[in-house]
Formats: sequence, C-alpha cells, structure tokens
Amino acid sequence: MIIFEQAKSLMREAELIVSADPNVPTGRLRELMHWVAGTPWFLIRGFQAILLQVGLTIGLTLILQAFLSFTSGKPYFSGDSTSWLFALVVALSLVTFSLPSRAVLNGVRPGNLLKIAILIETLVIGTKQISSLQAGIGSIEKQCLERNRRMTWALGAGWAALVWILSHGVMAPALSAPERARNIEYAAFLSIFLGLAAIAMSSYLTACRILFLTLEFAFIEAGARMDTDHR
Repeated sequence: MIIFEQAKSLMREAELIVSADPNVPTGRLRELMHWVAGTPWFLIRGFQAILLQVGLTIGLTLILQAFLSFTSGKPYFSGDSTSWLFALVVALSLVTFSLPSRAVLNGVRPGNLLKIAILIETLVIGTKQISSLQAGIGSIEKQCLERNRRMTWALGAGWAALVWILSHGVMAPALSAPERARNIEYAAFLSIFLGLAAIAMSSYLTACRILFLTLEFAFIEAGARMDTDHR
C-alpha cells in the first residue's frame, strides 16, 4: 500500500476512533457510518470538550461565589451582582489560563491514542515508514488548518455583515417602520444562523485539535513500541 493510501486509511480510522469508538460497527458498515454519521460525531466530540470547559467555569463561579458569601456574611443569592461578576471573571481567568497539561491535552484519551498506535504498527514496516506516514499526515493537517482559517474568515465576514445591517438597516433614523421591522427580522435570522455556525465551527476546530494531537502522540507511541520490540 502506498503512503497516500496508508495516510487516508489512518485518517479515517482515527476520525472514527476519536469521535465515535466503540459505537462504530466493524466491517462494511464502518465505511458507511463514516460517510453518514462521521461529521455529526466529530462535531459532538468537539462540543463535548467545549462543554467540559464551560461546566468547569460555571462550577468554579458557584464555588467562588459561595466563598465570597461565606466571608462577607451575605446570603448566597443576595442579588449582589458585583460579587457574581468578580467570581465569573476569576473563574474565566482560571480556565482560560489553565496549565498546558489541562488545556492543551483536553479531550486526548490514552485509550484512543493506544488504538491508533497499534493501527499504525499494522500499516508500516520499520521506523522509516513511520516517518513517511507521519509526513503524509502532517500534509493533511496543514491543509486542514488552512481550510479552518478560511472558514474563520467567512464567519468573521458574516458578523461584519450583521453589524452593517444593525447600523444601517435597524438603527438608522431615516428608516420607515415597515423597513425597520423587516430589517430586524433579517438581523434576527442572521444572528441565529451565525450563532449556530460559531458553535459548530468551535466544535469542529476543537475536534481537529484533539484528532491531530492524538495522532501525533500515537506516532510517538508506535515508534517507541517498535523500537522496544526490536531490542
């Protein structure tokens, strides 16, 4: 099997392992499920990683607010927005600037990594082929990052269009009432669409990070295992 086919096969299996395993059947159904449900599973995997960070932020906010309420002697739900805002800012800071072992490796599962490493061992003969296969995966990653960059620019253009509609089609004083109402409907529809698109894109980018980071460590694991076997 040529390197291109090996890289293509490895990517497909890695996508399924990272996003859906062990829910994916084996055999011919595996290929069908990759085409039919691969993208939703992939997005859900990224969304799960994002939800973990959101849940951690909410949990830290509640804990910090409880601490502030205890030290100040005020009721937990006293209506003091300042303490809640302070707790939220601190929680966001702790999650955003969390240590690399938590932030960067979020979503990477050792079990999935090991499965992909074993798969790599079945595809190659010797560490030289591992380097060639890794270079092929690196080319795919480069193109994926470029594609993600274009999608990000497209989403940014959509938000810019929304701002233009709001400033010229909603808040402009010279508009008639029917025109303003129609433009508000357009702006509301575009806001919902862009919001959903932003969630989907964030999930996709997160899933891509998990996938390629898992692949990178799988190559390292496969190389180490092969070196150990040859000793």
